[in-house]
Amino acid sequence: MTVQTYSFFPLYQCKKLDLSSNGLAVIEPAAFYGMSSLEKLALENNQLEDLEVDMWMGLVNLKGLYLKGNDLKEVRKNMFGKRLQSLEELDISDNHIAALASEAFTPLRNLSVLLLRGNELTHIREESLVLPRMLHVDVSDNPLLCTTDTMCWVPQAVEKGQLQFLEGGTPTCSNLPGTDWMNVAHVLCELDALVTVVSESVEWPTS
Repeated sequence: MTVQTYSFFPLYQCKKLDLSSNGLAVIEPAAFYGMSSLEKLALENNQLEDLEVDMWMGLVNLKGLYLKGNDLKEVRKNMFGKRLQSLEELDISDNHIAALASEAFTPLRNLSVLLLRGNELTHIREESLVLPRMLHVDVSDNPLLCTTDTMCWVPQAVEKGQLQFLEGGTPTCSNLPGTDWMNVAHVLCELDALVTVVSESVEWPTS
């Protein structure tokens, strides 16, 4: 099913719209144009595989966008663009997301809650999740690999107040089952720092 351009024009006073479980596969550009008062948009449990920035045209007051249970494979840069400046909560859990582009969420300047539970992420990098304001995130139930290049930034971001895990939303290490993720992050970062110091202090022979 397709949501066509200007499908809801001109519902200026509508504040909540729930299109969940409708078999939606395509949303055309400006489908919600004219819904300038809309604050909550639910598109859960549909068949959406991709999102284009022009889909969000006119949603200047949208605060909550719920896309749980679709078929998204990745979050590209500018997928949400600058059209959702008021967005505070984004739920893209239980999709098939395996990659987050660098600065994928940066345009969402007011985003404070991001739900990524139940996807296929193996790596999460600093450029994807560190935003201008504190981000409360759930990245549980992802097959995350614990490595120095993908974890060392996390304890620092938490300590600086840039990132906080929601209750039950702390990640686990798929390659180190049964371990505490944050403890592993601290240990790996300390080891990485030690290796760096040793490498800088050693005088390697030259030929």
